[in-house]
Amino acid sequence: MREVERALDDEDFSRIHDLIFEMHAADLAELFDMLTFERRQQLLEHIGDRLDPEVLTYLKPEIRDDVIDYLGAEKSAEVIAQL
Repeated sequence: MREVERALDDEDFSRIHDLIFEMHAADLAELFDMLTFERRQQLLEHIGDRLDPEVLTYLKPEIRDDVIDYLGAEKSAEVIAQL
C-alpha cells in the first residue's frame, strides 16, 4: 500500500499502473478499503475505466458505493454488466 501511496504522491502513473494491474482483484479491493476517501478518488482517476469489474465483488458495501458513485451511472452499468 505504501508503494501505491508514494506513486500517487509522485503522480508516477506508470508505477501506479504496474502496481495495480498485477494485483488480484481481492487485493486491490483490500487496498481500496485501506485508502482514505481522497486517495481512493485519486487512484480511480488513474485507473477508472480499466478497473477490473471483479474488484467490486470484494469491496465493502460502503466502499463499493463510493466507487460506483465515482464511476457514474453509465460506466458503473458497463462494469456491472461485465460481472
